[in-house]
Amino acid sequence: MKRGRSLFGPIAAILVLLLLPGCLNQGQVMADEKPAPPSMEGRYYDFADVKIPADLELNREGSFVYESESFKAGILGFKGREDAATELVNFFQENMAKDGWSLLSSFKYNKNILIYTKPDKVCLIVITLPVSTEGLRVEAWVSPLKSQSASQKTMQPFLKREAPPAGKTSAPKEETLKN
Repeated sequence: MKRGRSLFGPIAAILVLLLLPGCLNQGQVMADEKPAPPSMEGRYYDFADVKIPADLELNREGSFVYESESFKAGILGFKGREDAATELVNFFQENMAKDGWSLLSSFKYNKNILIYTKPDKVCLIVITLPVSTEGLRVEAWVSPLKSQSASQKTMQPFLKREAPPAGKTSAPKEETLKN
């Protein structure tokens, strides 16, 4: 009986030593793995194709939307958490693409500016970092684009003018534009 007890102690110690490193490593792996941040929820305000993060607060005084039969344009202003700029940029990059927008260009640092286009409109997202007591501000500017034919008609009177021959200057002619 004494012999059985004397073997139990060393065998138990060996088992503990063999299992202990595995348990320690498991704790380290779990500590190193950071859970993925939850994706931000969003909602649509006045523009059905511009999703805004749900945790932003609408600033009605900083917003203006114009709507007619043929188009809708405006500025939506929001206030948000001071530390959310990177999350917001990621949110807009993901969701604007889902809503059919193409990223035209972007700027970053004191302000993050994202410029998106669709064939018939443009959207400018401006994320302004906090300054003194002001919190983070977000603005979504949405405007229709003029069709190229409309732009050409507008510019037509200016495009038809002929330049004077080189070396000769002439007084501008007084013209009446016909509508």
